[in-house]
Amino acid sequence: MSASGTVSPVPAVPAFIPSARSSPRSAVAAAQAVAGTPGPGDQRGYVLNADDMRRKLRDCFKKDHTIEQDNLRSHGQSICASVVRSSFFNTVVLVMIVLNSIWIAIDIDFNKHQNLFDAPFVFRFADNVFCGFFTFELIVRLGAMVRWEQILDGWFLFDSMLTIMMIWDTWVQAIIRLLGGQAYGAQVRSFTILRILRILRVLRVARAARIINSLPELRVLVKGMAIAMRSTFTILALLLIVVYIFAVLFTQMLSGNPIGYGWFESVPQSMNFLLLQTLAGADVNVINKLLAAGWTYYFLYLSFVFMGSLTLMNMLIGVLCEVVNVVAQVEEERAFHDQAYRFICEFVRSLDMDGDRMLSRAEFLEVIERDPDLLMGLHNDFGIDVVAFCDNAIALFADCENIEVSDFVDLITQFRGQKQTTVKDLVDMRKFISMQLRHVADELGRKTAAPGGNSPNRLRM
Repeated sequence: MSASGTVSPVPAVPAFIPSARSSPRSAVAAAQAVAGTPGPGDQRGYVLNADDMRRKLRDCFKKDHTIEQDNLRSHGQSICASVVRSSFFNTVVLVMIVLNSIWIAIDIDFNKHQNLFDAPFVFRFADNVFCGFFTFELIVRLGAMVRWEQILDGWFLFDSMLTIMMIWDTWVQAIIRLLGGQAYGAQVRSFTILRILRILRVLRVARAARIINSLPELRVLVKGMAIAMRSTFTILALLLIVVYIFAVLFTQMLSGNPIGYGWFESVPQSMNFLLLQTLAGADVNVINKLLAAGWTYYFLYLSFVFMGSLTLMNMLIGVLCEVVNVVAQVEEERAFHDQAYRFICEFVRSLDMDGDRMLSRAEFLEVIERDPDLLMGLHNDFGIDVVAFCDNAIALFADCENIEVSDFVDLITQFRGQKQTTVKDLVDMRKFISMQLRHVADELGRKTAAPGGNSPNRLRM
C-alpha cells in the first residue's frame, strides 16, 4: 500500500485473456511477446531451438488445417464435400494410390510397347481403371471446393497435373490413333514433343508422394526433415570446410608420393576421397597404408576421422533426432486439437444462431445446461480438467463478449492433465491473478468511495 491513498499500479491484464478492446488473436500475440517468444528478426533462428520449431510447426499445422477446412463446403450442403469428408472414400483413394504405384513397376518391367494402344489387354484395362478412378476423384474434389480460387491449393494442382498426364497417355493418344489410323499414328509418334510426353509417363510414380500426406508417421518424418534442413546445411557446410582443409594438407604432402596415387593427386580428388570416407566409413586399408608411409600421415588421417565421421556426423544425427522428436510432439498436439475441434464444433455450431462462428457467454452456458455429457466427454476422451476449465471460461467471458470457436478449442487444450507446465503458463497465471486483484481493488474502491467524490479510504495496495 502507498501512503498517498491511491491504488498502486498492477501488472497489465493477462495477454491470454482478451479484453473488450482487443481480439483473442492479438492477445495471444501479446502473450508470446511477454513470454519471450522470438520475433521474426531474432537471430536465434540460426541455432537449433526447440521452442522456435514448436511455434513454427504449430503455425504450419494450423494453416494447413484452416486451408483444408476452407476447401470444403460447410454444413454438408454439397454431396461432393460429404464424399470427400468420408473416411471410406479417403481409404479407397489411398489403396488405389498404393496399387497404382505397384502397377507402374509391373508396367515398366513387362510392357515394352511405347504406345498403350499396342500393349496387351491387361495393361490397357488396368490403365483405364486407374485413369477413370483418379479422374473421378479429381472431379469430386473439385466439386467439394467453395471458391474457384481454391484450385491453387498445392496438392490439388499436383493431383491435377498427374491426372491430366494420365488422361493424355491413356485416352487422348488412343483416340488419336483410332481417328488417324496406323499411318497417322506413326507420324504422331515421330513428333519430338510427344516423345517427351511419353517420357513424362514415368512421372506418374510421383503420386506415391500422397501416401506420405495420408500416413501421420511418414508425415512426421518428412516435416522433421524439412524443419531440420537449415541446421543440416549448417553442419554439412562445416563438414565441407573440414574436408577442404584436410584435402589441401594431404595433397600438399602426398601429391608426389606413390602412397597418394588415386587418392591425393589433386585437391578435388582429395576432397572427393575424404568425403566418401566420411559418408561411407573409414577404410582400414587406407589407414594401414598411411601408417606404413609415416606416423604423420597416420595421425593426420585419424584426426580427420575423429572430426568428420565421429563428431560432425554424430552432431547431424543428434540434430535430426531432436527435430523429429519435436515434430512428433507437435503432431500429437495437433491430432488432439483436431479431435477436440471436431468433437466440439458440431454442437457449438448448432447453438450459433447467427452463423458468425463465435461463441458467447449465453451460448456457452446453454451448452453446459443442454448437454452436460459434452463436458464428461472432454474429461473421459481428452483428459480435460472440466472444473478448472469452466471456471476459467466464465472469467474469460467476463472480459470478452464473444470468442471464436478455434480460440475456444485452443483454450480447452490448455487444461489437459498431462500437459507440462511451461514458463509461459506461469507468466499467464501471474497476469491472471494480477487482473483479478485489479478487479477486486476497483470494486472495493468503488463501493467504499464517498457518494459525491473521491474516496478517502480506498483500498491501498
